[in-house]
Amino acid sequence: MENKDKIIELIISKKKTPKEMAIILKITERQVHFLLEKWGVQIPRRKYKRVPIPDRETLLRLYEQNKTTSGVSKVMGVGINTIARWMKELKIPTKRLQMSESEKIKLLEYHINRLKI
Repeated sequence: MENKDKIIELIISKKKTPKEMAIILKITERQVHFLLEKWGVQIPRRKYKRVPIPDRETLLRLYEQNKTTSGVSKVMGVGINTIARWMKELKIPTKRLQMSESEKIKLLEYHINRLKI
């Protein structure tokens, strides 16, 4: 019963995630989910901050400065896929799309050779 109160306090009062609770309680995350479901405790869903799409010039400038979508994603605080989607929507070509066919072939050959042992 003591664990039940502790778990409920962690999730409601301290707003811990099931993963954080599992670490604190030294049990698996799956066990935390099982117990919460058993006791009828709802896990509050975290609301993600919606980042507005930057204008084309801003995103283009960041991409030129950082050279990669992962670099831009770190600066913007969003995921790489989000940056890629924004660039596609704003019709900003990525470095990979700007390569000639021969450059793409050289890049593929390079990666294939790196895989050979």
